Amino acid sequence: MSDQTDRERGDDRLLQLAQFLREYVPPDRFDMRAYLQGRHYELEAETCRSTACAVGWCAAVFPEHWTYEWQDSYAPVLKSFAVTRPDEVKRSLVYSRCHRSALKFFDLTDMEFDYLFGERNERDPYEEAEVLTLFVQDNREIPDDWEDDYYDNENEDEGWC
Repeated sequence: MSDQTDRERGDDRLLQLAQFLREYVPPDRFDMRAYLQGRHYELEAETCRSTACAVGWCAAVFPEHWTYEWQDSYAPVLKSFAVTRPDEVKRSLVYSRCHRSALKFFDLTDMEFDYLFGERNERDPYEEAEVLTLFVQDNREIPDDWEDDYYDNENEDEGWC
């Protein structure tokens, strides 16, 4: 049995995700506006050409915990949250389960999720990896002005991530 707290486990996972983004995901395969774009729903850094946001890559980084659910597009969810009958899945619920999956898996608050993974963040994978790393190193401190920059970004192409 592990002596780690949920937060410590979440921090370790954020650092693993940061390392994966830094080492395997080129900028042209990273887009914070969508969980997953492309025909390949099983992201493999070396072979497929799909793009994804940081949370979208979770099934590639943590395949023992994450999977993809389909409803108009693929979205990553914790396997424990996945719906086994696709005809029962509604799009809004898929994205809700994706959001809840990230909150639970990384032990985040809603504000922390928005700061790290919100669709208005226009980071490349290297910048995202740095943000994740600093977030953990700084004891989960969020910069005071992050919301000003985040909500001033008037991106017309709203995404889900």
